[in-house]
Amino acid sequence: MRKRWAWLLLLVVLPIGCVAENILSDPATRLSFQIRDEAKALRRSGKPTATFVHQPSTFWPDHFTGDYQISFHQMPGRPAGDRSLATEQTSGSGPRSGTTYHLNYVTVAQDLAVQHHLGEPTLVTLELHDGKVVITGLK
Repeated sequence: MRKRWAWLLLLVVLPIGCVAENILSDPATRLSFQIRDEAKALRRSGKPTATFVHQPSTFWPDHFTGDYQISFHQMPGRPAGDRSLATEQTSGSGPRSGTTYHLNYVTVAQDLAVQHHLGEPTLVTLELHDGKVVITGLK
């Protein structure tokens, strides 16, 4: 009987956790979650490079309502490749967020930044270098 309850609990809690990962996070963290997933997919694929499309949410809490910027910047006193991820709305007032969660899965080759109008996607390029996944492009 306990095993059934454990399975039932798992089947209920796991999907809620996956949804909560997106609902309860900010734009930078949501992009970091996608980077994590895409880095794992690149490793499994056996390919040397992959580019994925990131489309910022327009309906989750703490979403962009205008033009936005995504950037990676080297953190002072940290090893090369340890670049923080920042997102911010560049038109009007809107969310501004940052994270280093992606560094659990990737490094970032150089400082990168891109600006987009609301609704435009961002292309992120990942490459495998000596067994490490590296972000090499942002368009």
